[in-house]
Amino acid sequence: MTHHIQQYHHHIDFLLSQSPFLCRIEASTRIPKTRIAAAVILITILSLSLHILHLPLSHILTVALPSRLFMQYAETSNAHGIRALGLYFLILKVVNSFQNLMYDWILDYLPLFFLVKVGVCWWMFLPTSMGIEVVFNRIWPYYLMFRGVIDDQDNNQT
Repeated sequence: MTHHIQQYHHHIDFLLSQSPFLCRIEASTRIPKTRIAAAVILITILSLSLHILHLPLSHILTVALPSRLFMQYAETSNAHGIRALGLYFLILKVVNSFQNLMYDWILDYLPLFFLVKVGVCWWMFLPTSMGIEVVFNRIWPYYLMFRGVIDDQDNNQT
């Protein structure tokens, strides 16, 4: 069991070592990157769960980071990735509209809404899971079918 934990620890340390910002913090404070990352994740989870700065934090985590990935897709002309992340932003807009309309109700009855929202959004766009690909592949055939119906109606009217 401890062997598996050490493997995960080394893998996470490798992933975190790709961030020059974390490497500088580790060098100046002598605190391991994995502990810094764990502390940031813990503070983020507590903040989202206890509704302390939950709105700006959830917006940063669900908009700013996927926007960076969207720009990478645009630079490489990855049309499929652009369409998938376009769908991500559409889904995010629907969720944010629900959040804005039902904010008081959410705070009263769904205290972990913001934590779940960030978790689902990260599942959708992180490269290890790319859940938006799953959603996109499920929705795309229906969109094409709907678009075909609309195109046929437009052609019949002219």
